Amino acid sequence: MESCVKRTLKTVPQRLTAATLAVAALLAGLAALPAGAAEPGDLWRRALDRQPIHRFSTLITASQVRDLLATDAGIDAANVQILPLNGAPKSLLELSQESLDAIRRPILEPLGRSLEAPCRVALYLFSDGSWVIENFNDRPVTAKLDGQALELEPRGWICRWK
Repeated sequence: MESCVKRTLKTVPQRLTAATLAVAALLAGLAALPAGAAEPGDLWRRALDRQPIHRFSTLITASQVRDLLATDAGIDAANVQILPLNGAPKSLLELSQESLDAIRRPILEPLGRSLEAPCRVALYLFSDGSWVIENFNDRPVTAKLDGQALELEPRGWICRWK
C-alpha cells in the first residue's frame, strides 16, 4: 500500500479513546466560537459557510433523543438496528465478529466500503479517500478493509493518506 504507516500506541492510557479525542476536538471547536455565535441561527449559518468542509452532520440534543425515542415509530424501518444490550451496555464490547460485521455492513455499503474485523477495532474514513484503522485490543488482530487483509499490532493503527 502506498503511504501506509503503522504505529503502536503503547504510551496512551487505555481510557484515552478515539471517542474522548473526538469530544475534546468538538469542545475545542465550540470554545473557539465567538461569544455571540452560540445562537442556533448563527451556528446554522456557520455550518452553511463551511459546507464544502462539513459534508453532513446531525446535531440532536439529549432532550430530542428522549423525545425521538419515546415511541416505537419507525422501529421496523430497514435501516434501524436494535443492539442486544441485555441491560449492560458494556456487553457490546463482547459481540462476535459476525455480529459486528452485520452491524457495519449497512453503514459502510452506501460508502462503497467494507470492514471485517473483531470487536474493539475502529475505522475512520475521510472525504479524500484516506482512512485509519485502529486496534484497541491488547492482542494483534487481522482486519479486512475492502477485502484486503491488514495485520494490526496490539493498540496499534494503520493509515493510508492520499
